[in-house]
Amino acid sequence: MDRFLENYWNLDQIRGWAETRDPEIVRAAAWPQFGRPKKSAEIAIRVTHSATAVLRDGRDVDGELWTASGWPVETKKFEPPPIVQRYADKHEIPVYQAYLYKNLQVRWPFNPRPAKLDQAWKFASETDRARLVAITVDHFEDNAAILADERVDELEPNLAEILRQTLSSPLVQGPPHVFFREPFPTIDYMTHLFQEDRLQALGNKPNEAEAVIISKLNWSGLEIGVGGEYQRLGVWLRGKISTIGHGEFENVRVFRDDVLRDFPAEQPGVHDPEPEAVTDNEIREMIRAACQGNGGFIGQNAGADIVRQHFPSVTRDRARELIKQVTGNAKPGPKGPRFRRSA
Repeated sequence: MDRFLENYWNLDQIRGWAETRDPEIVRAAAWPQFGRPKKSAEIAIRVTHSATAVLRDGRDVDGELWTASGWPVETKKFEPPPIVQRYADKHEIPVYQAYLYKNLQVRWPFNPRPAKLDQAWKFASETDRARLVAITVDHFEDNAAILADERVDELEPNLAEILRQTLSSPLVQGPPHVFFREPFPTIDYMTHLFQEDRLQALGNKPNEAEAVIISKLNWSGLEIGVGGEYQRLGVWLRGKISTIGHGEFENVRVFRDDVLRDFPAEQPGVHDPEPEAVTDNEIREMIRAACQGNGGFIGQNAGADIVRQHFPSVTRDRARELIKQVTGNAKPGPKGPRFRRSA
């Protein structure tokens, strides 16, 4: 059976899942059918790599944990290791780009106006969409030329005003705020959930075959720590973690569905891989508008650029496939124009 789908998970599986939401980590942390299990330290290395990859893809799992816990977030100044600083200097790149780690935070100055234009485009009429696409096609990334185009005055007044504000606003200047956020104390949080009875664990007393629920009262004198012969997470009497034995309870496990309730697979507030649930019909409508503003045709690359300017969550492959459906052309074609948005 798939170890990710088993009804109960051990403590290393729970910790790995909490920090990554990666089923492969759960499978790797499962107790093997034969041989010695992986040590908690080995699993932790994989967890760090996985969490960093997830962050690079846009999901901040550690941030979700801090938010869910309600605990104050601890931060400190980013001081890169000398070897990383030398690498960045050699390649003439900002040092934070050379230090890929899940708890390094890079916060850029934010300009909300491009997002406001995207929203206005979504609710604009078909005529205004076609007109706006034609304007941007004619003036490739030349904001001044777009603003000077007489057709802007023919747009719905609110859309025209948002367009002017977006393209005429100064670039948001300034370096990013770079800092190091303390790793989330996952084991402490797991202990907190057990102590508050939000999670319940089953375990066996040494040399006893029958499993029992580790009660809220029990947890007042227990802690989770790495120990025992296999150097795995276990439940020990407070202050009694040892490299000998298996702790106060053995074979500690938690019902999988309860773990998924407190550490959900989905990013909070995200139930669809594309925010705002952009439909194929909306994208096709935009492609038709782009074609209308470009003499009846648009290439795949140019069309994909325009689609993704207004619907950033739409993948390039999806945009191209829908362009092929609308135009009946399978050739990518040259890259087309797009807004040069303020950063």
